[in-house]
Amino acid sequence: MNYTLLMELVSGIGCGIAMGGAETYRVEESVIRILAAYGVESRVYSVPNSLIITIMIPGQSPMTQLCRMERKGTNLDAVEQYSNLGRRICAQKPELETAMQWLEDTERQKSSMPYLRFWQAICWLPGDFVSSLEADGWILSALWPAACFWASQSILWAS
Repeated sequence: MNYTLLMELVSGIGCGIAMGGAETYRVEESVIRILAAYGVESRVYSVPNSLIITIMIPGQSPMTQLCRMERKGTNLDAVEQYSNLGRRICAQKPELETAMQWLEDTERQKSSMPYLRFWQAICWLPGDFVSSLEADGWILSALWPAACFWASQSILWAS
């Protein structure tokens, strides 16, 4: 088995899940399950900005890899896509080259999703405005959803 390629695969999936904003236990569990599917004993430790994976190689020294996430946000679509990829790998146990191709396909697909969320939020703003205005009649409270949206978007696009 090519342990280097396996390590690259699980670190790519784990970092993808983590950078999408998933909980650390979900990141760890996903990586552990994929490695277990290939019959590899592992130790995985995840914190919000790093992922450390150690695999036990029979007859050799353990292999450890650190994946540090520079930028992180919330992209639940990416979390779902990478999680589904992990489930698919566990169920089918493909050759590592095939699984790496699936990972590359997933990385290409996730890039357009933040734009979709942006336009979904734009469509919700008029309803938020009217609901807030009807609730208490104050124009300032009705403008609050729009102010929060524009502030969050400026932070997201700046990073």
